[in-house]
Amino acid sequence: MIYMAIITLSLFALSKLGIDLLPDITFPTITVVTTDYGVGPEEIEKNITERLEEVLGTVNNVKKMKSSSVEGLSIISIEFEWGTVMAEAAADIREKIDLVRDFLPETADTPFTFKFDMSMIPVMVFVIGGASLDQAKTFAEDVVKSELEQIEGVSQAR
Repeated sequence: MIYMAIITLSLFALSKLGIDLLPDITFPTITVVTTDYGVGPEEIEKNITERLEEVLGTVNNVKKMKSSSVEGLSIISIEFEWGTVMAEAAADIREKIDLVRDFLPETADTPFTFKFDMSMIPVMVFVIGGASLDQAKTFAEDVVKSELEQIEGVSQAR
């Protein structure tokens, strides 16, 4: 009798158990991007990246910070400790950027931030080749894209 009760309760609990194929995972990473078109990587590093790194290094719970400076572009990725409240971290980053904004070159655009989101990653990627780039592009847009979008469960094809 007790085994029957345990089995019944187990089956009931199993039916209430939530299963998610792709659970909502928020990676504790925020990226700061600043553009200043036409400026070389050395100037970007010295006048933008280093200045931003200096103030962004004071943000709480920073685990690791990586940066890259290329022609016209500064990218700083800030990885936080797991458990960090990312809304607070993003607000803190914007506050630090505002402190240094007046010390960045006038030609530089205002730095913008974005959080890494799993939904940004495509589920599938196709590579299509052909006799010419125009031919491959036309085939991809007219045939492949329309066929993929007709599949049930596909929300978007680009």
